[in-house]
Amino acid sequence: MNLHHLEIFLAVCHAGSLQGAADKLGISRQAVSKAINALESSLGTALFIREVRGITLTTTAYVFKEHAQKVAIELAAIRKLRNIELLPRRPLMIYALDHVFSYIGSDFMV
Repeated sequence: MNLHHLEIFLAVCHAGSLQGAADKLGISRQAVSKAINALESSLGTALFIREVRGITLTTTAYVFKEHAQKVAIELAAIRKLRNIELLPRRPLMIYALDHVFSYIGSDFMV
């Protein structure tokens, strides 16, 4: 299992079919099927019931989907960290009452 498999899994859940996920991700249907099979093998259980008109999620898939969505949200947050260095730096403004820094100490300022 890897992050790419999770992204493909979520795309299949959202699209409702392997072909729909493949179209959305810009990859082949076979690549989607291979990733789902690898994910199912690593989990040791089926995630989808494949039907003529699409797929149906198994009970395990519903539970796994919740966790995969949390991972995807965290992954998106991590990817945004790369862009922090590109943001303009501004000086930090600290407003304080009189004599507050005599209580905080100079280590705070460092």
